[in-house]
Amino acid sequence: RNRPMADRFYITGMKPSYAPGETVEGAVHIATSKDLDCRAIRLKLVGAGNAKFVHHRKGRNGTTSETVTNEFNYLEEWRTLLGDLGKTVVIYGGGSNVVFGTPWALNEGLIVLKAASHETIAIRVKDHNLLKKDSVIGEAILLPSNITGTPISLSLHRDGKNEQGELCLSARWRAAMYNNEPSAPELEITVFHVSNLKNDHWVTNNDVYVEAYRLPSPADPAAAALPEPPATVRLPASGGGEHLFPFQFTLPADLP
Repeated sequence: RNRPMADRFYITGMKPSYAPGETVEGAVHIATSKDLDCRAIRLKLVGAGNAKFVHHRKGRNGTTSETVTNEFNYLEEWRTLLGDLGKTVVIYGGGSNVVFGTPWALNEGLIVLKAASHETIAIRVKDHNLLKKDSVIGEAILLPSNITGTPISLSLHRDGKNEQGELCLSARWRAAMYNNEPSAPELEITVFHVSNLKNDHWVTNNDVYVEAYRLPSPADPAAAALPEPPATVRLPASGGGEHLFPFQFTLPADLP
């Protein structure tokens, strides 16, 4: 409330429809007459399937009809357009053992970051809370030497101490193309699963997601808690023009 907002924003470059295996590509345009401080600018892609059928029933008093509808998300993926923090989707009710990117919900565990090849990446497993700040279940670091595209397992820590739980992921550098022009390589992190987590709730299961961000300098989560990511990022005034944030999502070839 009472925070300055962008004067206008819109998306260009997208087609009316896409097929499995295609690339969803475009750009977010933002114009602002003032500097804006925000947590991040993120874009979410959701691919949903909808079903509807009507059941007609004949009885003594005539025919009655019942309409049944259902919606299922087959694809859900985030992109951070401005800011250093990337996230997976939240697996609600995930509990202690959580699988990302199951066959019925692809790319759940995908994180794409802008980073340099020498930087250490913080990886944190968190529990999403509705009424209070999200809590850290465990954390680890991704070293440049780990970025090989091969799955690895990382032991979790919390507050500089060993914590139960393990995280399995892979990381690789990928070439980025926007409007058929090469862009800076991006770091692609794919989280496969987290296991043996401590439950952060007394009654309900953990609502689990994983976040990743660049560390300003190397750190050891076994010695001390990792530094927090920046709380805000500044979007400067566009001076009568617009800020342009290109984005790219590659749809899995095996989408239904």
